[in-house]
Formats: sequence, C-alpha cells, structure tokens
Amino acid sequence: MEPNNNQIPRIIFLFSLIFFTAQGLCVPRNLMQSPGPSPQPSNSTPPISHVSAPSGAFSNPPESAPTLPPSPMPMKENLHPSTPPNYTPHQAPSSSPVSHITAPTPALNSPSESAPSPLQTQSDSPNSVPNPTSEPSIPASMDPAIKKICDSTDYPALCLSTLAPFLSDKTDPISVLEMAIKACTQHVNDAIATASVITNVHKARTDSGNIPIFKDCIDMYNDALDNLQSAMDAIPARDIGTINTMLSAALSDFVTCEDEFNGETSELSPYDDKGTKMASNCLAITSLIK
Repeated sequence: MEPNNNQIPRIIFLFSLIFFTAQGLCVPRNLMQSPGPSPQPSNSTPPISHVSAPSGAFSNPPESAPTLPPSPMPMKENLHPSTPPNYTPHQAPSSSPVSHITAPTPALNSPSESAPSPLQTQSDSPNSVPNPTSEPSIPASMDPAIKKICDSTDYPALCLSTLAPFLSDKTDPISVLEMAIKACTQHVNDAIATASVITNVHKARTDSGNIPIFKDCIDMYNDALDNLQSAMDAIPARDIGTINTMLSAALSDFVTCEDEFNGETSELSPYDDKGTKMASNCLAITSLIK
C-alpha cells in the first residue's frame, strides 16, 4: 500500500519527532539542567537587600533566623605585625588597695616654732653674719698658763673659747691681753655687719620704727673699735691707766646700744651681751699685768 500525498507530511513529522526524542535521551543529565541560581532552603533568611532602612536606624535580625552551630575558635591572629608573637600585653593593675605603699607625709611646722627673725631670713644671703651665740671649740691641749689667766676672769669659759682662734706660743698676761683685744675687735665687726643687715631688712619691709636705734648702735660699735685700738696701742708702753680707760669705754658702748631698746630684747642683744662680757674679761686680764 503506497501512502498518498496527504500522509507524507505526517510520516516526516513522526520520524522527526522520533529522531529528536532519541537525541534528547542521549544528552547527559547534568547538561539537561539549565544553569541558574541555586534554590534557597526553605528555612534560610530571605534577602532584605530590597528593604532600605532609614539613616541611623539598625534593623534587628528576624526572629525566625535559624541558630547556627558554634564555629570552631579561629587561631588568634597577630594584629600588630611589629609585636612579637609571644608578647603578652600589660594588664591593668587591680583595683584592690595596696597597703604596703605609703605616701610621704609633708612635714608640718610645729605651732611652737617661732617665726624667723630678720637675722635668720638673711642667713643665706651674701650679707649673712655669724651667730654671736656660737663659740669656737676649746682645744684640748690648751696651755695651763692660759687657763690660769682665764680662770681669773668673770667668764672663764668665754675667755678660753674666744682666745682659741688667736693662740700663739706666748702665754704671758700681756700677750694674752693682746689676744683678748683682737677677739673683742672681731666681735665688734660682726656686730656692725649684723646691725647693717638688720637695718636693710627693716627698710625693705617699710618698718622704720627701730632703724634710728640700729644706726645709733652702729655708731656705738664704731666708737668701741676706736677704744679697743687705743687700748692696744697703749700696751707696748705698759700704760695701764689708758688701757683700763679705753676698755671701760668699749664696754660702755655695748651697754649704751642695749639701753636704746628700753629693756626689750632685740636682734643685737646677743652681741651686746657677749661684747660686754668680753670687754670685762679684758679688764680682768689687764689687772694681772705687773
């Protein structure tokens, strides 16, 4: 039986369908799947890239987000390349109190301490003067003859201490008197320096109440220097009368200065007291001269 003309296209279509079907069966399974985005699991969080959050706002994670299992602890990376791997950062000290550390306590002035006098405030200045109450040490090997002469005075300890810087090989009364007058002269010079310093201090403090008195004392001290020099000049001639007169006048100069303060203790009182005793010792040594 021969196909008619109407059946020929059907036969061609049938064979073509059979042919393409057979080709499709020979294609590998992995090529039959068209590429595309992997399907999202049903329990994954839907993307929220299409949601625009307002500025400054933070969106909380959805409550339906699954809880992921804890990932293994990654190895600690060295965030500072310049830091050695074994470097241990310094730990902050604990907040517990440290009982063994005691802060130094500043020294407080005792209420009983008196305010420094103008003489003390000038002790470190170039115009500072020696303390009149300080006595030179008495040498242990003091000659017994000099000790015997000083024992005849009213102030033997002061006699020995003031003679110590002027000792010589001579121990007769004339030589000892010369030493005593030299010591008294040095003391008067110290008193003049002190009176000058005190006067300048009172000027700086605009306290001129006692300035005239200090100036009068300076005049008295200068007069005492002249009297001591006159007594020294009378020694070679053994003029005992002149020696006694000049030494008595020097003693009166110290007394006059002290009387200027009307019985009040001043910065010059130690000088006047010591100067009076030294002049008295000079008079006592003069009485030993034959």
